[in-house]
Amino acid sequence: GIDGVVRCDDVSSSTFPGTDATQHGVNTLFQEIATEYPPSSRVPIETGAVVGNGESGVADATIRSATARCYAELLEEASALCAYLTPQENTIVATVASSCLLAFLIPHSHFQGFLRSYYDAAAETNPSASIPYPLSLEERLVNATLSNQNHTSGGVFPYSASRMTSLVADNDGFTSSSFHRFLVQGLRPYLSCGIAFNLPPNDIGSKNNINDAENGISCDAILFQAELDLIQLLAMAICPNPPNENPLGTEMPASLSMEADTEAGGDLDDVRQLANSTLPFSFQLSYSDRLQFVRLCTELVIPEREDGDSRNGYRNDGALIGTVLHQLRSALFGFASYGAHSEKDAGVSYKALVNVAMNEGKSLSIQAEFHRLLHATIESKSEYLAFALGDCLRGLVTRYNESRYYADGAFVRFALGLLGDRISDGIRMSMASDEKSGGELTVGTTIYNALMNENANKRQKTGGVLSTTAKKCKPFHLVALLKVARPLFYFLLDSNAGNKSKEKSGLVMEAAEHVAKSQLVKDITLLLSYPSSLAVVQSASESLALALSYHGKYMDDKSNVKHLYRFTRQALENASGSVETVQALRPMLITASKQSRTFAASLLSYSIKTCSENKTMMWKIAALISSARPSVVSNRLAELEGCTQDSDKICPDTARNEIMTRLSCTMVSYTSASSESMQRCLSLSEGITNHWSIFQLVRFSFTTSNFGLAHQILNQRRLPQHCSRQQSFLWMTILLEIAQAEEMLGNNGASGISDSLEILNSSHSTLVSLAATVQNNPSQKDMSHTGTLKLGRFGFQLDFLRVRIDFLNLCMITRSLCSEIIVTGGNVSARSNLVRHNIPKSFGMLESHYIYIYRLHGLHHCQQTRSILRICIAMCKFMRDFVDVMLSCQTKLDTNKKRQGVVQDCCPKVDERYSMGSLLTRLRTGVLEKVEVEKSKDGSLLHAPELLNLLDTLLRCPSPFPPGFFHIMSIPCSCINLSADIGVLPKKQNDDHIPIDTKGAECVDVASGLPFKLILSGVIPEEFMRSADVEFNQIIAGKTLQYEGQLYEDDDAEDTHSESGNGGLNLPMRHEPFSATLQPCGQFIMPILCEPIVREGFYRIELKLGCRDVRCTEWAMPTTTPLEIFLRVEDYSE
Repeated sequence: GIDGVVRCDDVSSSTFPGTDATQHGVNTLFQEIATEYPPSSRVPIETGAVVGNGESGVADATIRSATARCYAELLEEASALCAYLTPQENTIVATVASSCLLAFLIPHSHFQGFLRSYYDAAAETNPSASIPYPLSLEERLVNATLSNQNHTSGGVFPYSASRMTSLVADNDGFTSSSFHRFLVQGLRPYLSCGIAFNLPPNDIGSKNNINDAENGISCDAILFQAELDLIQLLAMAICPNPPNENPLGTEMPASLSMEADTEAGGDLDDVRQLANSTLPFSFQLSYSDRLQFVRLCTELVIPEREDGDSRNGYRNDGALIGTVLHQLRSALFGFASYGAHSEKDAGVSYKALVNVAMNEGKSLSIQAEFHRLLHATIESKSEYLAFALGDCLRGLVTRYNESRYYADGAFVRFALGLLGDRISDGIRMSMASDEKSGGELTVGTTIYNALMNENANKRQKTGGVLSTTAKKCKPFHLVALLKVARPLFYFLLDSNAGNKSKEKSGLVMEAAEHVAKSQLVKDITLLLSYPSSLAVVQSASESLALALSYHGKYMDDKSNVKHLYRFTRQALENASGSVETVQALRPMLITASKQSRTFAASLLSYSIKTCSENKTMMWKIAALISSARPSVVSNRLAELEGCTQDSDKICPDTARNEIMTRLSCTMVSYTSASSESMQRCLSLSEGITNHWSIFQLVRFSFTTSNFGLAHQILNQRRLPQHCSRQQSFLWMTILLEIAQAEEMLGNNGASGISDSLEILNSSHSTLVSLAATVQNNPSQKDMSHTGTLKLGRFGFQLDFLRVRIDFLNLCMITRSLCSEIIVTGGNVSARSNLVRHNIPKSFGMLESHYIYIYRLHGLHHCQQTRSILRICIAMCKFMRDFVDVMLSCQTKLDTNKKRQGVVQDCCPKVDERYSMGSLLTRLRTGVLEKVEVEKSKDGSLLHAPELLNLLDTLLRCPSPFPPGFFHIMSIPCSCINLSADIGVLPKKQNDDHIPIDTKGAECVDVASGLPFKLILSGVIPEEFMRSADVEFNQIIAGKTLQYEGQLYEDDDAEDTHSESGNGGLNLPMRHEPFSATLQPCGQFIMPILCEPIVREGFYRIELKLGCRDVRCTEWAMPTTTPLEIFLRVEDYSE
């Protein structure tokens, strides 16, 4: 039980003096354990160690039984039940946690006196205060230390004053290892469970609540004070001497200083006086202990208040959350600055600093820490530490803004301006270093400096004097700054100048933000031609690719296109024929070519004219451009061929790039590639001897829908026979069969569906066998109730191939129906009539299946995979609408039916780089609209011949496979708990209700007409977050409510719910999903408030778990068990 430190009956009696605690409902976990293991049942200590009882100081010869649990385990259990604890229970947990921590920090302190100081308000109050608040933390620490002089045994831990070394021969558990166990097993879950400062609104600032004439200080005030003490103890333990002044000197603006924080209020003198006192030096801590405290701060969680945005609006006469968190942030920064023994430990401290600032949640604190950490990044002389700070700043930006359309515009503008100035200063520093170097300047460097001078002068504000920040900027500093700038483009929305409803100030801020964003893009463009570091070029290219993706109108300006082309050309000239520079520029080249045809054509012309001698570099540039703009390269493919005809032998790299270029150019055609082009690719592939390079070509052939080439390469090079493992052989065999089936379908169209389906079904069976062979861990089998992870690592491949087979089966059924309509003249049988009505619904179901695959797997795969999945969704959507119009007798298309579902949300635009995407766009805007016009004139027309021709055209058009098909991985499932808040549910009264099969789910009783609350909590696996292609910080859940049946079988009972699926009731539904913030450790707690249910009966609530990424896209997340709960709703008023 709770022993060795304090007895719970003492705590409860102090909480409510003069009364029985059980009468006030204070039945906490601690009291129950103390009752189960009373002091009389505890075994005596053989060594004679004593533990005081807190009353008279007389030694107690008993400590705890073998079955009793230590404080670490109790805090761990209380943290797991944090969502269900009452305010009184929270108070006891908080006071015990802070008292235990003090007892470990100051072993010779009277910790029971410190614990009772929270509850004995009448005995220990501040006489100068108008309200009887407890004494300050410093005064209570001094009292706890001095009051133990007259108690030789009471409350003293068996430690020496040097290093908490046990003075007894038999280790009783209170040693250094036990201390770390308390921190890791007890205090860590307590700080990360979200119980800290989780107080009801308006409970702390009220005098009536704080000062209770009968009971002294209320539980909420005690809880608040205990948590403030805990944070202050953490701060003093981490850094005994935090920096008194701002280490940034004059760099920190006065508006961001703590003194200027009008939101914090309170008096900072008490906090600073305690932080600067000598008390922290009396803590018996080693460096490893302080580092452990720093790690605890990385998982600190302070929940958001439901009544406002600010998380620290509580006020007290002695302390404030904002002030103590400011002390904790200062301690963490001081530890990282001069207390850490290694760069890795300093990086952990900076990570904890960002987490504390994020949990504080104030915009002013976030901006101050962003400014301080950005300055520390430039000041850092270590590459590791600069990158660690860059990661912290990146996390600060993404976590604070969370999603694109929920971002804080003021902070984004602040970070944009500050970061733009730092990058501009770094560019000017690069110019100064080149000018001061005594070496000879090349032509490229001269042009580089001239162009940078032209752009940097526009950013110059005062006389062109370099700041102290710019004078210390090195290449790794620029890489770190670009890493921070990258996520900002997620949250910089395009300005809407045409919106006249906005106020003038809002339009001015949008215009200023647009100018700053464009200037930052231009500054990053300058770094493409950075002469001395390829890492800077690559980082600038990645940043530009993201910036151009979310700044679509930037490339519409010809001057911006010219500016980007000049520096891209300069970067290629500085490369001196190195293909590594082209690879570093790859993200920017693809994105810029996709957005600007002029840029793609100009860069291709440059590569043909100047890179003809370096054929590898020329074909590499052509391959990158063709992947984004295949039409540009296909028009000049003859010129590229002319540059390589004089060569007797082509190196493998050049051959591979030429093959990839030719394969990409075939995407502009609606039919299969020409035989001449395929023969050229086959002859080039013969010069490649590396089997991995050959497999890469096969993979690229699949993603560009050149299945004929993939089939011939797999056959001629005999890749399956060269495999050394059974799994690899089966995988190559599957790819060979898929390539053969898709090639047959592309050559024969609709007439080749039967033969193609036979081969695809065979490959699917082989894939099932392969998945079963690779499944080494039986525990992963049937992990998800959805079936997606039923076979582990090949879940995406099985789902995609299965839906592809279903689509071809449905096309074959449609073709047979059209043939029957043509033969019979429209007088089809009743069975065929039913098929005609069900075909559009079936295509709609396939559309839903593709959407499910997209939402479940899209987060973990690349953008190209998501684009191809959107094309598949659009293809099923088009077939649904087209068949519905051509084979139905309706006069016009049901527009409401077209918009049904979530297709408009998940695939707003089809990528027209692929021939299938452009074909669907042309068919929808051209053919489908004309058919609708004809149907409006005569609705009895059945366009069966036209539908046959369309099917043949659609099946002959190459349909690419997503690159994710070759990425074999399993999606980790999350272990989620769904339960009801027992505090709002009634007690069960009747047991004669109809039994219902809950399939293992929990069934709870709910009073009709009363609201209730569900609690969704769990931990997202770290592997899931690492495998995500896009960052996410929000967990969402959608709720559905379904009626299951009546309660009793009485004769008079009316089954009013049997007429429809929902019983004819307007069941409460929520369109917007519930959301919760995901903590860095992967934990989350999501309270779900449910509307009252009036009618009696059994109901089932099902939840779908998901996440929302920084782009505001929502994805599905698999769980180990179904998230459902059954409700027994009954009227208890009678």
